[in-house]
Amino acid sequence: MTTDKDKDKLKQRAAYITRRRGSSNRINPLDDAAAGGMGNWKSSTDGQRQVHRRRLRRLLKNSQANDNDIRGIIKSNNMPWSLKRQSHALFLLISAICLGCTLSYYNQSLTKFLQSYTNQYQDIVHNKLNYCDGSLALGEMFTELRGHVLYQDIALNQLERVMANNQSFQSIALVGSSGLGKSLTVRLLRELFPWRENVHAINWHYHMEEEIDTIWSKFHFSHCGRNLVIIDNMAMGDQDFVKIINEAVQQRALSNGTPENSANSQHVTMIYVFNMNRMILSNQEYDEQLNQLQQELSEPTQMISYSTFQRHHLEQCIRHEVKMKDLNLSENYIEEMLNTTDVEISGCKTVYAKVLIYGTKTDKE
Repeated sequence: MTTDKDKDKLKQRAAYITRRRGSSNRINPLDDAAAGGMGNWKSSTDGQRQVHRRRLRRLLKNSQANDNDIRGIIKSNNMPWSLKRQSHALFLLISAICLGCTLSYYNQSLTKFLQSYTNQYQDIVHNKLNYCDGSLALGEMFTELRGHVLYQDIALNQLERVMANNQSFQSIALVGSSGLGKSLTVRLLRELFPWRENVHAINWHYHMEEEIDTIWSKFHFSHCGRNLVIIDNMAMGDQDFVKIINEAVQQRALSNGTPENSANSQHVTMIYVFNMNRMILSNQEYDEQLNQLQQELSEPTQMISYSTFQRHHLEQCIRHEVKMKDLNLSENYIEEMLNTTDVEISGCKTVYAKVLIYGTKTDKE
C-alpha cells in the first residue's frame, strides 16, 4: 500500500524526469539514479557502461585518425635508405671541404703574418734592411775567398755560379786530394755566410751511417735567409749517402705545404767535401775515381773538382803564408820545404805549420 510519503517521492522523480527531457533528449542514467534515490540499480550500471563505451569509441576513433595522419606524413616524406645515406655523405663531404678551406686560409694567413713579423724582428736585431732576403749577395764573400784559397779560380767560379742561382735546394760536392783548399773554402764560408746562425757543420765518419735517419732532427732550418749544411771528410764510397741525405733534408726543410720556389719555403744549401787519397792512387786511378764519382753523384748535386797543385803552386803557398803572418823566411828554408813536400799528396796543407816553425818575426823600426 502506497503511503503519502512514497507518492511525494514519485511525484518529485516524475517532475525531475520531465525537466530533464525538456532540456535534453538524452537522460544520463547516473543522474536518474541519483535523483530517484530508490531507482533501479541495474539501469544505473547499464548507463555507466554505455557512457564508458562511448568515450572509448571516441578515443579509438581519434587515435586512428592521428595514426592515419602520421602515416600519411611519413609516407609523403619517405625515400629509399640508400638515397638518404648518399645525401648525408654528400653533406658531410661538402662541410669537411668548406671547413678545410677555411682552416687552410687562416693557417696560411697566420703563417705569412708570423714570417713577416720574424723578418722585421731580424732586420732590427741585425740592423740590416731585408736581412732575411734569400737572394745571396755573394760578391764580397767570394772576393774574400779568392784572397785565401789560392790557384782554385775555376773551382771558386763554379761554386759561386751554383750558389747564385737562388734555388730552394742546392747540393754541391767539393772533390779533390788533401791540401787543395776544400776545407779552407768551407771554413771561410762558415765565417762569411750572411746568416751565420743558419750554418750547420758535420764531420763525417763511418759511424754516421747508423745515425743518418736521426741526425737531422738536431737541426732547425730557418725561413730567414738561407740555411747552409756542410758535411766534411767524406771519401770515395760515401757518395751513395748523398742522395739519402738530400732526400731527408728536403723532406724536413721543404715539405711544408708551400711550392718549392715560394718565398715561404726554407732555402737550404748542402755542401759535401770529398777527400781523395793520393797516397795510394796513381794519376790514372785518381782520374778514374773522379769520373766514377761524377757519374754516381745524381741530380741535383753539382760536383766541383779542385785542381792538383804543382811545385810552383807550393812555392807560392809558402810565400803567401810568410806574408800573411808577417814573418821572415830564408830562401834555404823555402828550398828545403819544396824538396821535402810531396805536393801531389799533401798540397799546401803542411805549409802553414812549417812556416810557423822556420819563420822569424820581422824587425820593425
